[in-house]
Amino acid sequence: MRGRAVLLLAAGVLLLAAAEPDPKSESVHVVKDGETLGGIANRAEVPRVLIAEANGLKEPYALRTGQKLVIPRRRSYTVKEGETGFGIALDQGVPWSAIAAASGIDPKDPVKPGQKLVIPTVTKAAAPVPAASPAPNPSPSATAAPLKDTAAPKFAWPVDGKVRRGFVAKVGDKPWHDGIDILAAKG
Repeated sequence: MRGRAVLLLAAGVLLLAAAEPDPKSESVHVVKDGETLGGIANRAEVPRVLIAEANGLKEPYALRTGQKLVIPRRRSYTVKEGETGFGIALDQGVPWSAIAAASGIDPKDPVKPGQKLVIPTVTKAAAPVPAASPAPNPSPSATAAPLKDTAAPKFAWPVDGKVRRGFVAKVGDKPWHDGIDILAAKG
């Protein structure tokens, strides 16, 4: 009896492990209720700016349950003598701005021989999520209420100051920084 219980428990654990894809290896993630782009990015170990860019998301990055997000995977590239960022981008088929963002460098800065770059890759396009149900047609006698501006607020800088540290993509075991640090007076 005890052996049977252990076997059932082991089978249950295997089923649970198989049911949830590993966010570090999946190429498409289906958004679950309550998930945020930042949370998905942290579990996938991919900067959220790359996921947003790969899926055409605009701030404030509102996600819908069931929405499919492409998780861009990365590969590294070592700059050779005489190469430029734009030349590497052309050879790799990836925009230079995406390579610079993934590598945590300023796209205006020249690359140097031996420098390691992160080349973001997308394995397949995200499928659009169909609407839950069509909107009902208003009755002909109904009058339209004036529309309110419900647009989400844009990003506002918390303080005036120089960006000290920008986004840094994770490469291997190196730490990454999914935000910015701004130099400003204390207080």
